[in-house]
Amino acid sequence: MTFRAEHASSGSVAGAVFNAASMPVQSAPGSVVSVRILFLGTDFVWPADGGGRVRTLSQLSVLSSLPDVERIRLFTGMETAIGEEDRAALLRQLPKLDLADPVFHPVHLFKYPRYVPHVAWLRLAHGVPYIAGKWDSASFRTALERELSRDAYDVVWLNGLGIAHYLSLVRGLQPKARVILDQHNVESDRFAQFARRQRGAKKLLADAEWRATRRFERGVLRAVDA
Repeated sequence: MTFRAEHASSGSVAGAVFNAASMPVQSAPGSVVSVRILFLGTDFVWPADGGGRVRTLSQLSVLSSLPDVERIRLFTGMETAIGEEDRAALLRQLPKLDLADPVFHPVHLFKYPRYVPHVAWLRLAHGVPYIAGKWDSASFRTALERELSRDAYDVVWLNGLGIAHYLSLVRGLQPKARVILDQHNVESDRFAQFARRQRGAKKLLADAEWRATRRFERGVLRAVDA
């Protein structure tokens, strides 16, 4: 069984192939392959009231519909508290889903100014691009480390380039899992487009951010399995 997801941005198309038959799952000859997925995202998906949430919910729905997929564990951040009604509604929509407790982390960084200096420090001191650094926090990392240690998974699904900031942690704690990056945009292209519209010192900063994002993006694409 093969699932192909295609993503387009700036006239280019990138495809990721998920082949359950190639997953490292032990099964007897002739038996059905059983795939366990850990789906990592930056935002809770319910209610599906925005484009990103709608897209993520659609991806989860497709994965849930595949007979080879046994269950999907969803680990995400959250910007606002998630009520029990929303959790229950999502589980009714996707019966194969298993929810980890969402971890608070701002999706819209500049609504939470106290997080901005940390992201700036990561950029200046360690060269971490904004798209990755904005998802860095001790609480998120600790919760994710605990999640990665609780069970073995066949696939770890990275829902977006930003969450790939934790790729080394994923590889270290789930060494047998296949890692899939699901990227809707070519993020470095978006930064390049922004940089071309700038002038003066702002253009210099934007160009530097574009180059940092491109390096990060290329490194992640080389490191994941699909």
